[in-house]
Amino acid sequence: MPLNSIMVVEDEAITLEILVTTLAKKYPFVTLNKVLNGRTGLELFITHMPDIVITDINIPEMGGMQMAEKMRAIKPDTRFIVLTGYAVKLSLEASNPPGHPPLCSANRFGDPITATLISCQIV
Repeated sequence: MPLNSIMVVEDEAITLEILVTTLAKKYPFVTLNKVLNGRTGLELFITHMPDIVITDINIPEMGGMQMAEKMRAIKPDTRFIVLTGYAVKLSLEASNPPGHPPLCSANRFGDPITATLISCQIV
C-alpha cells in the first residue's frame, strides 16, 4: 500500500514541529497534517483519512489511545505509532485487535521516528 498521508497528533508545539519537519524532509511527497489535541485529531481524521497516525498518549481533550480506538472503528487498516516521553517501551499488544495493523511505539527521546516507520514495516 503506497504511503499518501500522515497525521501527527502532539500537544507540545515544539515536538510537533520537529516531527512534521523531519517527516516532510524524509517523505516530501506525503501529505502531512498536524494537530494539537485528540478531539481535533479525530475530526481531521474523518476529513482526511490518513494512512498513518503518529500520536502522543497524553494529549488534551481525548487521550491518544481513545482517539486511536475511535479511528480504527472508522478505518481499521490505519497504521499507528504511539509516542511516549517515558524511557520504557509500551506494551501495546492488548490494544491491538486481531486483523488490525500493529500499534507501534516510539520513545520521543530515543527512537528516531523514521526508524520506527521502517521497523514497523510502515514504509
